[in-house]
Amino acid sequence: MKSAKNHSILFYNVENLYDIHDDPKVSDTEFTPHGDKKWNLERYHRKLHALSKILLNASNNHPIIAGFTEVENRGVVEDLILKTQLSEFHYSIIHQNSPDNRGIDLCLIYDKDYVKRIGHEFLRINFPWNKDIKTRDVLFFRCQINDENFLIVVNHWPSRRDGAEETEDKRLHVAAAVRAKIEEYQLNFPSDKTLIMGDFNDEPQNKSIERILKSKRSKNIKQDEFYNLMTEADKNEKGTSSHMGEWLMIDQMMINRNFLQNNNDGLGVKSQKAKIYSGNDVLYCRANGNCQPSQTYGGDYYLGGVSDHLPVLIELD
Repeated sequence: MKSAKNHSILFYNVENLYDIHDDPKVSDTEFTPHGDKKWNLERYHRKLHALSKILLNASNNHPIIAGFTEVENRGVVEDLILKTQLSEFHYSIIHQNSPDNRGIDLCLIYDKDYVKRIGHEFLRINFPWNKDIKTRDVLFFRCQINDENFLIVVNHWPSRRDGAEETEDKRLHVAAAVRAKIEEYQLNFPSDKTLIMGDFNDEPQNKSIERILKSKRSKNIKQDEFYNLMTEADKNEKGTSSHMGEWLMIDQMMINRNFLQNNNDGLGVKSQKAKIYSGNDVLYCRANGNCQPSQTYGGDYYLGGVSDHLPVLIELD
């Protein structure tokens, strides 16, 4: 295996990466050539190639692991790694169809030259008070990098679309389920270095993140807690997604004490912080200097951007 030092691990909500075909099992009709958004092969390929360039531009070296949310199926991820300039790397895919009504899933790709898969599982989330509520699975991926064992957890928690307070109970429930599963891994594999990443639709100070998941904004953490690598950027009022002109820090990366303290002198996180990639290829800036993520659509109007979120990443050292 090649050394992963100076390489990156990245997370990106890629905003509705649908293929152009109508899947009768999910609500994807608008993302077809005859749907409201007039989604076609040209637009699809343009988005794939733009995404591949962003992954390469975001760090000095290509990501050895990348987690994605809002992909329709395994096929769109295969197109991304096989039909763009990412094809020069040896990526494998971890994916499973989620029960989400819109047909969007999360997944992970990893470069087999740097990362050895140990195992993975998807956590299905059920809401006991309403069985009709559907959300994305959570991915737990154990792997070996530079002869060390890692646990990578990829999340996409329920949306705030109907209001942050009105939907908070859903995210608290998901946070508790993820926390319980992580505790199982900590018990069975106490020496693993753990990275939790995803679109949480909550910010670092929210109850789901700080109290339930036990991700703190201080590096003085206990063995069962996590350090939120977005802390410094959050203090500087930066964010990963924009709503009504306000930046929100909803895409986050968190690490356990094994990873933070790195007492075995193995792989650590450079500068002990995550980076928000904000290059010109992911931003739309108005004449007054106000910028926001360059999204693919505004309603049904095609804008030609890539995502309404910015990617976040860590560099390994």
